[in-house]
Amino acid sequence: MQEKSIQDLECTALTNIFAEAGKKYGYSNMKADFTAFKDLKVSWTRTYRNAEFHVADYLKDAPEGVLQSLAETLFAKIMGEDGAKYSEEFCRYITSEQFVNDHQYTYLKRSRNITMSPAGEHKHLLDSYQRLINAGYVKKDENLVLVWMKNEGTGSVGYASTLMHVIVVSKMLDRDYMPDYVLDYALLTQITRMAEGMVNFCSRKGDEAERMNRILSEYPKADEARAMLEDFCIRL
Repeated sequence: MQEKSIQDLECTALTNIFAEAGKKYGYSNMKADFTAFKDLKVSWTRTYRNAEFHVADYLKDAPEGVLQSLAETLFAKIMGEDGAKYSEEFCRYITSEQFVNDHQYTYLKRSRNITMSPAGEHKHLLDSYQRLINAGYVKKDENLVLVWMKNEGTGSVGYASTLMHVIVVSKMLDRDYMPDYVLDYALLTQITRMAEGMVNFCSRKGDEAERMNRILSEYPKADEARAMLEDFCIRL
């Protein structure tokens, strides 16, 4: 009962925040709650003067100002306002080291088809990561988590979560005959996408993303790595 009461209070507070933001656009009936999404996202439905928002529960402990700015930005985007973007306060909060520390494990638990380990049957992702660091291609990120997929998935090399600092690599690359440089190149592409994602999400400066893309284009045996991935029907 106490837990339900806390949830009710949280939803009421969130609803009030979205209701205040919606007044500017003529929305008079509002509902909002925190939902256990895998990713940091918001979904919504709206009809005439009514709107309902489901906000990822990763933001449950966010400061009120962060939630207020989120609500205001979402309504601006929904109404098609030019230049609508997330506030600096919101971006600082979700890209902070504290946010990663607080929510990364929850993200991993909610992710399907992952091993929760960088150790594969034949390859170790931390070995690959260390080779990239030693060669000067990447800077060590203490918060980065590398894990394998449990099965081969859909043919993609893997995926990266920019905000949660997690990279998941396809089991198709965990083969004893797979050259290290191919795995390293595949991992480098995902690290590069994380850098690009940070730029795109909150319009951050693109210095790191540009550096990573330059390195990727200059990577030794890049053509051979891409050709081998193509031969194995693994998409970058």
